[in-house]
Amino acid sequence: MKTLVVCLLALGLASASEQRFKRSWSHGAVIPGAATHGVVVPGAVSHGVVVPGAVSHGAVIPGAVSHGAVIPGAVSHGATIAGPVDGGAAIAGPVNGGAHLVGPVNGGAHLTGPVNGGAAITGPVNGGAHLAGPVNGGAHLTGPVNGGAHLTGPVNGGAHLTGPVNGGAALSGPVNGGAALSGPVNGGAHLAAPVNGGAYLTAPVNGGAYLTAPVNGGAHLASPVYGGAHLTAPVYGGAHLGAPIYGGAALGVPAVAHSWSYGSHSGHWVH
Repeated sequence: MKTLVVCLLALGLASASEQRFKRSWSHGAVIPGAATHGVVVPGAVSHGVVVPGAVSHGAVIPGAVSHGAVIPGAVSHGATIAGPVDGGAAIAGPVNGGAHLVGPVNGGAHLTGPVNGGAAITGPVNGGAHLAGPVNGGAHLTGPVNGGAHLTGPVNGGAHLTGPVNGGAALSGPVNGGAALSGPVNGGAHLAAPVNGGAYLTAPVNGGAYLTAPVNGGAHLASPVYGGAHLTAPVYGGAHLGAPIYGGAALGVPAVAHSWSYGSHSGHWVH
């Protein structure tokens, strides 16, 4: 009889616990443990919520991570955050290989941990959002980086940035060997970091865009530089500018060690 009572009590507690876990987490709530393999948190993670444990393999957070929410633990292999990361939200732990962040990272949101090999951020990084950690080999950032957004960490070998960098956006971390930036850099956008040996910039640099950092040996700038665009940094020995330079584009620093491949006479040198 005692065994039966204990079993019924345990079932009741488990059921109640499951129901509590399935609800939305609102202002000031704390989810103290790690969200481990197979766990689903279906409701929105709202203002002031803290998820201090790691979001581990197979865990899914499909609701929005709203203003003031904090996820300081790592987002591990196979984990998915499907809702948007809204202004004021912070993901402080690394986004590890196989993890997926599919919602947009909106204005004021902060992603401070590195995005490691195999991880994917497919939503746009919108105005005021900040991606401060490095994007490491094999990682993929496919959404556009929109006006006011900031990517300050390096884009390392094997990493891929395929979305456009739009007006007002800033990419201030270096693009290192083997990394690829294949989306266009649009008017008002700023690429301030060096493009190092083996790195590729295959997208067009459009009118009003700025590339102020050096293009180092072995790097490749394969896309056209359009009217109003500005390339003010030196292009070092072994670097390659294979695309045409269109009317009004300015090359602010002369080539070093004859490293240019100059595809058009429409642009002009500024010595």
